Amino acid sequence: MVNLELFSQRLKNILRTKKMSNGKLATYIGQTTGSISRYISKERTPNEGAIIKMAYFLNVNPNYLKGLSNEIEAPLDIKDQYLTICEEETMSDNELTVFSKRLKMLVNESGKRNKEIAFELNISNGVLSNYINSKREPSFDTLRIICNYFNVSSDYLLGISYSKNKKEENNFKNKMIDILMKGGILDIASKHKDYEELFVNLLKHTCQTFKIVKNKL
Repeated sequence: MVNLELFSQRLKNILRTKKMSNGKLATYIGQTTGSISRYISKERTPNEGAIIKMAYFLNVNPNYLKGLSNEIEAPLDIKDQYLTICEEETMSDNELTVFSKRLKMLVNESGKRNKEIAFELNISNGVLSNYINSKREPSFDTLRIICNYFNVSSDYLLGISYSKNKKEENNFKNKMIDILMKGGILDIASKHKDYEELFVNLLKHTCQTFKIVKNKL
């Protein structure tokens, strides 16, 4: 979600303050000068990846650029977010889901063999391979185990956020999990495999809604 009016104004002001031309920023983020001009003139809305790249090179908070925060200081993990985008862009298989791409990246970063990680996650090597190759979606419980294992947020693995940081989402997620457990929804999802992918998508959209509401408060 981007407040295009604020985004345009803030990007223009930051470029002026840093004495950086549209062309130079365009070169940094791999776009054309015309694209930057259209962002500033509000003719075009940048995607999340482009905003993260701009924020990294301008050393500002991406949420400040989007008009969702008045805190301009860049988050500590802005470089990690930028590197995530760059690595995803180098992956040639466009048929892979964001979850699969990011899981594959985490596995590679760990330096461990797939078989070792599968054992530590208490799943078979074949199941892990299916997750990585977009042949299967994890259940909610398995998703949580994977997040804890790699110490990343479910927002990151599901493609909702480029930040691996778990701190922001923990309080909300814990409350939501309690509600779902009390309502028996987790139990249903775990027993009926047909519901697992539906449940993961439900979690994804619930988190997106929460973020929109939170940013408007």
